[in-house]
Amino acid sequence: MEASRRRKRLLIVAGAAGTVVLAIAVWAALHLSVFRLHHLAISGNIHETQSQIAMTAGLSGSPALIDLSAGGIEQHLVALPWVKAAKVSVVWPATVKVAITERRPAGAMSAPGGWVIVDGTGRVLSRSKTQPVGIPLIQLPVAQAPPAVGGFFTGTSLHGFMVAGTLPPAFKAQVALVVVHGVGTVTLHLVRPVIIEMGQPTELGQKYEDIAAVVAGATLHAGDVLNVSVPQSSTISGP
Repeated sequence: MEASRRRKRLLIVAGAAGTVVLAIAVWAALHLSVFRLHHLAISGNIHETQSQIAMTAGLSGSPALIDLSAGGIEQHLVALPWVKAAKVSVVWPATVKVAITERRPAGAMSAPGGWVIVDGTGRVLSRSKTQPVGIPLIQLPVAQAPPAVGGFFTGTSLHGFMVAGTLPPAFKAQVALVVVHGVGTVTLHLVRPVIIEMGQPTELGQKYEDIAAVVAGATLHAGDVLNVSVPQSSTISGP
């Protein structure tokens, strides 16, 4: 009876040892060169460089694919200023695909030494020594040093970037300046000398529809002020 128990215990120990040995062998096999990263395919990036993405993602060497976490890599990549989202796919035996969705610049603000480019969430995307083209300028109620690249504007200062980031493409080119007032209201100054009072950055979709309706049905003159702060109740006043 006792001998039978000993045999069973030996079989159990042997089986456990065999499992451990097998696990070690599998782990070692999956760390062979054939299962390491040899092909890194990065797409969608314009402002962030391939090398910066690879370094941030921990993919600049030849890591073993078994050690990679797609979700972890994605979390690291969204820390890059221009990266809004990242989709990582690990494709065995030796490929990783990274699809980047970049943020869109909404406006620019004067800063010491040049300009900062900011998206609609208030995130500082980059700095520029020259004034950016194709996006409106943002004027805040009180002069302030912008956050570092990758940081965010907060409070009512954010309102200007929120509005700039939602401007319809066909209308955006007409907006030269977005002014944020101390109470958080926003005013648009068009390329032609017309001012649009947006009020608080709420119900923006309806306000843009109101602007489009007025522009289509009325002739605006230099110095006119279009007030759409109350949706569907827009008014026009002269200079």
